[in-house]
Amino acid sequence: VLMKNKDHSLPLQAGEKINLLGYCAYFPLLSGTGTGIVSSRDPISIVQGLEEAGLKVNLAPGMSGIYGDWKKSGEKGTERIGFITADFSMKDVPANSFKGEASFERMRDYADIAVIVIGRNGAEGKDLPYDKENDYLKLNQNEESLLAAARENFKKIIVVITSANAMELGWMEEYDVDAVVWAGLPGPYGFSALGKILTGEVNPSGRLPDTCVYRHSSHPASENFGVQEADNAKGR
Repeated sequence: VLMKNKDHSLPLQAGEKINLLGYCAYFPLLSGTGTGIVSSRDPISIVQGLEEAGLKVNLAPGMSGIYGDWKKSGEKGTERIGFITADFSMKDVPANSFKGEASFERMRDYADIAVIVIGRNGAEGKDLPYDKENDYLKLNQNEESLLAAARENFKKIIVVITSANAMELGWMEEYDVDAVVWAGLPGPYGFSALGKILTGEVNPSGRLPDTCVYRHSSHPASENFGVQEADNAKGR
């Protein structure tokens, strides 16, 4: 779903150089968990999908130090069967982690475009984590610092959201993001379409099943956020 496209920021041109940022850009969320998990033994990575569409991704050696050994772990998963519990941790790093070959200055020399991937997991049997300091459907401080640094350093920011849940999206305006594409949780092969969408080969003609709000507190359901423990739940 194309959620925003200011001043025709998309499509990009095949052959254009881009900086790819965000933990979920290299360790993407493919599906929900619980019994909804899919095989990740041989998925199409986001890097692969973008490169196959003709985009030139900045794979500076320093990125491996920031996001871990994604070249080994991010592109190949394992076959896992059964009920898999949810991981709601948010692993993005603060903007001041980008140094040396992976500094914003070096990235800016490579390209004036940043594609940032933001992801949120989903699961059965467990609610999304929430408290006033840690709302899972908002950006966290590290993601905010990344968007702020990207806005300072790049002419064009494109955000790809990989989430089955409707996130709070006021940050699209706050950080003046140029384009936003919602990709959902596309399974092991869905990211083969992402590069084609960003370059205009495929029209992102989907529609949202939910309303995404500027701020969660603007709707009545937010009154029910927080710990709701049933009397007979025995600590669950």
